[in-house]
Amino acid sequence: MRPIRRPTSWYDSELCTHAGELILRDIDNHGISILRKHKLIWNSWPPKKSSIAFEDYVAPPNPALMNFRRFQLAEKDATRLKIFYLSILWRFLSSKRPEFSYLENIGIDLNELTGHIRAQTAPGKGLYLICLHQHVTRGFTHNHSPTIQEMEIEKGEASVKIRFYRIYFNGLVAHLYPRTEPGLEHMGTEASIYIGEANDLVVFTRPFEQSRQETESIHEIMDTVRLWPAESIRIGV
Repeated sequence: MRPIRRPTSWYDSELCTHAGELILRDIDNHGISILRKHKLIWNSWPPKKSSIAFEDYVAPPNPALMNFRRFQLAEKDATRLKIFYLSILWRFLSSKRPEFSYLENIGIDLNELTGHIRAQTAPGKGLYLICLHQHVTRGFTHNHSPTIQEMEIEKGEASVKIRFYRIYFNGLVAHLYPRTEPGLEHMGTEASIYIGEANDLVVFTRPFEQSRQETESIHEIMDTVRLWPAESIRIGV
C-alpha cells in the first residue's frame, strides 16, 4: 500500500461501545502512568535527557552491552500494566480495519481477553507472559505496529520454536507470549522478567543506537522513499 499520513494513535469506531471506550481509556491511563513512573518510556524523561540516569540501574550500565534494571512493581500496578498490553493486542486482533489484517492470531483467546478487559483484571500467573526490553538512550520518536517474531530455545536434546508478539512504542519493547505457547518455563531462571510473576520486575536494557528497532525503522523509511518517492515527499517521510 502507498504511504499515507496517520495520527499517532489509530482509532476504530466500530471496535466497542461508548462504555467500552471508557474502559479502554482507563486502562490506557493507568498503563502509561505506570510506565512513566518507572521511567520506562522516553517521554517520562526530562526533555533534554538523552539517556536514563545511572541510579535507575541495579548495576553499573555498560552502554555496549545489554544490561538490566530491577525495581519493585506493586501487585496492583502489575495487573494494570499487564492488562494494558493485553488490551493493545486485543484491539489489533479484534479490529476489522484492513490495516490490521496482517496480524495473525497465534493463540490468543479473544473472548477470554474481552472478559479481563471489561473487569480490568489480569490472567493468572503463568498465562500470557510479558517481558520488557527498554532502550536507555533516546532515539527518534515513532510507533511500530505489533509484529510476530520467532525464536528457538533448548528443551532437552531438541529445540522448541517459540512465536510471540512484539509491541514497540516510545523506546520500549514488549514481548507477549500466547497463553498456550509451550516451553516458556525454560526461558530463564528469573521469574521476575515477566510482568506480575514476582514482586520485582527485571527489564532488559540496551542503547537505541544500532538496535534492531533503529535498523528496521531506517530500512522501512528507505524502502518507502524508494518505492513511493512522490508520496514520501508529499507526506514528509
